[in-house]
Amino acid sequence: MNWMTHPVPRAATLAPWPAALPPTHVAASRPEPMVSRPMSPAARLIAQPPVDWSRFRAPPREQDRKLSKAAQDWLRGLPGARWPMNLATHYPRIVNHLALVWPDRHLTDMAFERLLTDTRGGRQGFPPAVLADLQALRRQRREMTEREQSRFGWDLTLMATSDR
Repeated sequence: MNWMTHPVPRAATLAPWPAALPPTHVAASRPEPMVSRPMSPAARLIAQPPVDWSRFRAPPREQDRKLSKAAQDWLRGLPGARWPMNLATHYPRIVNHLALVWPDRHLTDMAFERLLTDTRGGRQGFPPAVLADLQALRRQRREMTEREQSRFGWDLTLMATSDR
């Protein structure tokens, strides 16, 4: 048993024995009733066996194994020194997705957050070269956003979606 499920003696919460009982009837002569602590939601999550996420993945498709035309055009539009060749070689599916969401900074931020943050726990992560490509792309997208905002002085996406 761990500390979360260890039984707690109830004797501390019971009223004292009446003085009329002889000392032979003290609780030490019989086992105390035990109450187990309820587990917190966080402790329940930790105590659960790890989930095999491979059961939930879609089977690989042919279009996920090669770069799309849109991804190739997007890569050509990036500055030459910043081409994510390791990412494109090992994970063309991710490059295809980034090419689609790149024009929208919010979707791009969400994509990078999902790729670079372990929300399920115990994930392997990307190889170092691929991780460096992803981080460089994320920095490049942030720099582009900052340049756009400094050029206009305001956030055009908020202006376009707001009525005020």
